[in-house]
Amino acid sequence: MHGVLEVLAHPWTLQILWTLWNSGPMRFGALRHQVQGVSSRVLTQRLRALEEKGFLYRDYEKSIPPAVTYGMTHRMKKFGKILGELEALARKWEKEDGRNKIVRNKIGPKKIGQKKIGRKKILNPNLR
Repeated sequence: MHGVLEVLAHPWTLQILWTLWNSGPMRFGALRHQVQGVSSRVLTQRLRALEEKGFLYRDYEKSIPPAVTYGMTHRMKKFGKILGELEALARKWEKEDGRNKIVRNKIGPKKIGQKKIGRKKILNPNLR
């Protein structure tokens, strides 16, 4: 269990898995383009680690230039369901956060250290 969590906890790993789950098998360049912000070096490291653990397969075709395609193994199809649930939860939270932000903006930010007395606003109530 520890080894699996260690691989999944690395930065970019879940984004890579989510992209492959949503888009299907992809070549390296297309995958790098889809996972915005990841460097080629980090993407290569993550793909190797995921392949080593049996999460992904790597299909190498001899051609000019060589075509390398990555995809999720059958073992990971079940994990794809978990990724789908995480995506649904993230979308729900984004909506909630958006609604909460609107409510907070209507109420206005609370300023620390201010006390209202009648019509006067005292910045430091200890000075009175």
